[in-house]
Amino acid sequence: MKRIFITGVPDIGNQGSFAMFKVLVDELDKVLGACCYTLETDNVEAAEKVMEDLNIGDVEVIPNYFHIKKSSKPVFLIKYYSKLLRFNLGLRIGRKRSALLRKLSTCDGIVNIGGDSLSHSPGQFSVIMQLDKLLLGKKLGLKTIVLAHTLGKYSKSYRGMILSKLGKIDLITVRERLSLDYMNSLGFNSIIETSDMAFLLEPSDYIMEELKLREIGKFACFVPSSMLYKKTFSDLSSLSEKHAAYLDIAKYMIDSLLERGLKVVLVPHVFVKTYRDDLEAQKIKQQLYRDDDRVIFFNRQFYAHEVKEIVKHSECVTSFRMHPTLAGISQGIPCFLIIDSHKGQGILGKLEPERFIINGWKATQGELNKKVRSFLPEFLDSLVEIRSGLNNGGIVKAREAAAMNFTLLYDLIQ
Repeated sequence: MKRIFITGVPDIGNQGSFAMFKVLVDELDKVLGACCYTLETDNVEAAEKVMEDLNIGDVEVIPNYFHIKKSSKPVFLIKYYSKLLRFNLGLRIGRKRSALLRKLSTCDGIVNIGGDSLSHSPGQFSVIMQLDKLLLGKKLGLKTIVLAHTLGKYSKSYRGMILSKLGKIDLITVRERLSLDYMNSLGFNSIIETSDMAFLLEPSDYIMEELKLREIGKFACFVPSSMLYKKTFSDLSSLSEKHAAYLDIAKYMIDSLLERGLKVVLVPHVFVKTYRDDLEAQKIKQQLYRDDDRVIFFNRQFYAHEVKEIVKHSECVTSFRMHPTLAGISQGIPCFLIIDSHKGQGILGKLEPERFIINGWKATQGELNKKVRSFLPEFLDSLVEIRSGLNNGGIVKAREAAAMNFTLLYDLIQ
């Protein structure tokens, strides 16, 4: 029986992380036979709850040895290099280090499925930290795999080090062409373009009845974010100003859906301690639509396959988050997305007009407002046309590209 070490998943309470993890386990069990897994994560408690709730395979959960709480860059670097040095030299060997080496030594491969964990979003040095983990496995003879990632853009001060480490990985696939083009422009040509693994996620078969979605009538999904406003509205200085600007856009989007005769279901993307999107959804309901029964908030946690079932029955998805949008578009549901990186345009731009996928990274309030108020009415006028285009072969190709991740992985570690 193969044992796979899974890393790059800081918190499985994130819908995207959960979707990629579940698809990885499901698909590897198909192509390699029943496997066992070691999942390394920052939030062990949440991961163990997921395994128990969903009865997912033979999965052992261990803490991330290199997890370092957020701090200033100099302090972070000192803490990280101190840990890495102690690890490599065998100094102050503790239970975590011994456990990590023991687990790695029993595995056949180490797979990073972090999605964004090797992009600029978590920070350039965080990328190096993720790659060092993979290379520790390589030293022990494991096959090293980076699966369905977004890569770049890397600052000049870190670029050489990152490319050097990436060059030692056995298999690297990216989930969109923008990452491929960027890496090729740096002379790095050993990367394969596939697609996001979540295209293969199967929706649940029970949530429709459990939530009584048929009784709602026609509805759209709105996906809020508790973090996007922190990375956009570059002309505003305080977080309170940024949040107010975000709520103004969110209200315009929801009101636009209501004006079309649609009810609106608020779908949270993340329910982990760091980013409580469920609380953000609850806040929108209580502060903006307390007495409006057309705006619906289900006060419970949803896993990614449950979200996929909800959006499957909607007329469209308007969203500030990637994977609930992907859950819709992968089932032929028109989606309007505001996101904080190039991954949205790279993954979804092949399936929908790119003007409906807005990169809000460091945009000003005026720039973002202008784009949303220009393109959202056009999007809502074009739902039938968009749906027709989505179901004209593009989704099938995306699923085939996502499945390629596992064909390549199988060839490497069979």
